[in-house]
Amino acid sequence: MPNTALGFPYPSSSDDPDIPADIQALADALNAFLTLPAGINVGGVGTNTITSLTFAALPSSPLSGTITNPSSVYNLECDVYFGAWIAAGATTMQLQGGVALSGGMSVAPDALGSGGPVALGQVILTQNVDPHSARSGFPVIIPAGAAAVTFTVQAKRTVATGSSIYNAPYLTVQPRRFIKP
Repeated sequence: MPNTALGFPYPSSSDDPDIPADIQALADALNAFLTLPAGINVGGVGTNTITSLTFAALPSSPLSGTITNPSSVYNLECDVYFGAWIAAGATTMQLQGGVALSGGMSVAPDALGSGGPVALGQVILTQNVDPHSARSGFPVIIPAGAAAVTFTVQAKRTVATGSSIYNAPYLTVQPRRFIKP
């Protein structure tokens, strides 16, 4: 049985007529195409004092979650959102926050254009010493047949002195749709 460009089966003119089996094959393909995996929605309540000068998982309330693309045919498009109450330890430093991907995809929080954020506007940055809410997001495409992808909130500061905070963090990853590779 041939398939459409999106992978849906249909009978060819030379196939023996079998309407129930043909409808079942199409229904099975549609179910696989329309059934998205569960998303991730996690939050932390702790205080995270950021001391690392390189991106690292949050020290007091680490946040992560895993999504598997169930399709071996279609890529899975997801929206990633993250945020926290943040403050830099001094006006001479930057506090940065982002999301690392590991497992079926490997993307650093600041690896712009490598499958995660495409611009610095999709990474949290602050030099403000007063705590304030900050959030960002970006789309991710998980390849068909990829192993499970783990999303981990990470942060770093750019100067070794001062006390930067990344408090009450959250991470949401929402699968949107399957797309043709």
